[in-house]
Amino acid sequence: MSVSNSDVDDRVFKVIGGGSAVMNAVAFTAVGMIALDSIVYGAIAGVFAGAGASLFLPWFLRFTAAQNEASEEGGVSDAASRAGGSARTGVVGLGLELGGIGMLAAGFALGEPDPVFGILVALAVAVVVSLAAAVVFD
Repeated sequence: MSVSNSDVDDRVFKVIGGGSAVMNAVAFTAVGMIALDSIVYGAIAGVFAGAGASLFLPWFLRFTAAQNEASEEGGVSDAASRAGGSARTGVVGLGLELGGIGMLAAGFALGEPDPVFGILVALAVAVVVSLAAAVVFD
């Protein structure tokens, strides 16, 4: 039974995305605990960033590989269509990852992190980034 190179690459990309998700969750939780004195706030931000990394990174690696294989004639949307997978899923992952960063930034700006406000900031950033990136990749 042979396995195609594309299947192996896809599995490797998913493993890289999963590893990045775990590392983001750990790092954001540590920042929340050390800098903001709120492990819950950091863990919530870590969930946003980790979920985003697990969605975005595998798609981004496939997208980059498609760009490297393509000629200079094709644009961004052409490479996105050849990358396989769903560009929307990758874009939502990017939004979630940046939403987690935005949540940490809001926690630093407030001084006393409020999880409800942080979640609202994370969701707002995720939606705005996803919509803007969807225009670029569509």
